[in-house]
Amino acid sequence: MCTLLFCKLDAVKRVFWSILLVFAVVSFSGCLTSSKTVAANTAKTWMGRDVANFFLEHGAPISEFTVNADTKMYKWTKGYASYSIPMSAQTTMIGNQAFTNVYGGGTAEMGCAAEITAVKGKITKMVFEDSLGAWRISRCDEVLNP
Repeated sequence: MCTLLFCKLDAVKRVFWSILLVFAVVSFSGCLTSSKTVAANTAKTWMGRDVANFFLEHGAPISEFTVNADTKMYKWTKGYASYSIPMSAQTTMIGNQAFTNVYGGGTAEMGCAAEITAVKGKITKMVFEDSLGAWRISRCDEVLNP
C-alpha cells in the first residue's frame, strides 16, 4: 500500500523512464542499418552500372554462369569470418553445496554474398544474403561500406 506522496513519486518515475526510453529509441534508430536497407541502397547505387567496376571495387566473383549471349549471372562473396563466443558460468551456493550452470559458447558465422545478374555487362539485378556483422548490424554494410 502506498501513501499519496509515494504513489505520485512512482508515477513521476514511470513517466521519466518512459520518456527516456522513447528518446533512446528515436536517437539510436538512425544509427542502425538493416540488411534490407544495405541491399536496397547497394542495388540502387549499382543498377545499370558496369559489373566489371563492381568487381574491381569489391573483389572478384567466385563463380560465373552464362545464361545467353547477353546475360551472365555471378556469385560474389566477401567478409566471411567465424568468431568464437566465450562461455559463461554462474555458481550458486545453497547451504554447503555449489551448483554451477554453464551458458553460451560456440561460434558466430558471418558473411556477405550476392547473386548479380548483368545484361550486356550492366547490372540489372542484385540479390543479397547477409548476416549480422562484427561491428554493425549488417555484415554487407561492413564490407561494402567500410
